[in-house]
Amino acid sequence: ILARDGMIIVKDIDDAYNIAYPDENGYFERAVEICNRDELSGYRRSGRQVYTLLYRAGFKKTQLNRLCITTAEMDSDQRSNLFETYFSFVREDLRVLAEKYPEDKRVAADLEWYENVYDDMEELFQDDAFYFSFGVMLFTAKK
Repeated sequence: ILARDGMIIVKDIDDAYNIAYPDENGYFERAVEICNRDELSGYRRSGRQVYTLLYRAGFKKTQLNRLCITTAEMDSDQRSNLFETYFSFVREDLRVLAEKYPEDKRVAADLEWYENVYDDMEELFQDDAFYFSFGVMLFTAKK
């Protein structure tokens, strides 16, 4: 139940808004692709649906207040935290999937690749000239 002048706040993810630059080796692009097909990481493009769902639920005054979390102007600790938040679970998911599907060559190849490039990705992520934008959408809505 929402008060007459109440507001609902929805935060959701949409990986379609992720940007990693520079990514000459395609590390971040491939990591996001792996994440999007990883059955353990959920549906990672639902953020785009929030506005329409809220509108159809009667929230006619809906605003997108924030589209992304970005490394621009983050310090080293903040960058580390964001890297850990977004990229560490992918490695753990791949390990679980490799155990669950030992015959799946794509999972095995993805895990091997991810283990090999993870430290390089983390190092690149810490470079002040590197930019990462993480598609987190924040909506506010009123009736």
